[in-house]
Amino acid sequence: MRKELFSTFLIALSLCTFTANASAQSRASMGIAEVRATAGISGNSSTITESLNRINQSLDQQLIAAIQQTRKFDLSARSDLDRLIEESAATGGGFVIQQLDYLLVVTVDDFQDHTEKATFSNLGQTVEKRVIRLSAIAKIYDTETGSILESISIGVENFDAKTQKAAETERGGKLSDSLITALSRDMAAKIAAGVTDIIFPAKVLAITGPQVTFNRGRETGVKIGEMWKVYAVGETLVDPDTGEVLGAEEVEIGSIRITAVLPKFSKGTVIDNFGIEQGQILRPQL
Repeated sequence: MRKELFSTFLIALSLCTFTANASAQSRASMGIAEVRATAGISGNSSTITESLNRINQSLDQQLIAAIQQTRKFDLSARSDLDRLIEESAATGGGFVIQQLDYLLVVTVDDFQDHTEKATFSNLGQTVEKRVIRLSAIAKIYDTETGSILESISIGVENFDAKTQKAAETERGGKLSDSLITALSRDMAAKIAAGVTDIIFPAKVLAITGPQVTFNRGRETGVKIGEMWKVYAVGETLVDPDTGEVLGAEEVEIGSIRITAVLPKFSKGTVIDNFGIEQGQILRPQL
């Protein structure tokens, strides 16, 4: 059953891929399946189901935007399939059927929505804080083999606070649009960063004295003050039992502290250097 669903995803997603222009020919092509939640969550209550549906819809669009902002992929989004077909028919154009390199499938596997109250007697006010927690699993498929390249589990939390009077006027206990947007944007940004780091690890662009410049910009979550490790890539690692390529050996070669984050790249000051060179990969220190 899962194989049939995966095949259906590939067929539908391949219809959405436009002819890539010359400047984007080196990019990998990625399809994004529509965000869905596991059945157990949506069945909790009508209120949870409604809130979860709104979050899924918001996350679906935020995810497309976040992956696009990485500038690493030509995207084919399943949620845009109907619109793309209508536009194509209206203009007399056609779709190019091509094999996608990767397929991203995001499933919301946990959703919690509850209220916390705090009473301040000296102010005569009760403040209500609505807290929502969202967890999702992002699976990256290698479409050539149909196997899962990597699976990422991510959780986010957000809340809004209001007085009891304001809370009582909220109809049906619905989450505010701003809260949904903020939560979805946070989740989408983390998924996009995780996907990009797996398929295209950050790489050293230039070394100028004590400064290292690498190809991660503002929209990828890099923060000033963070520590990043630099690695030299070694031999390819192959599982002797299955023949599966597990990746490549990585040898720590130095570290940097982030000093500047620009739209398309970031800079850091070298802390340790045992042979940092252009093209080596970087990962944030955990």
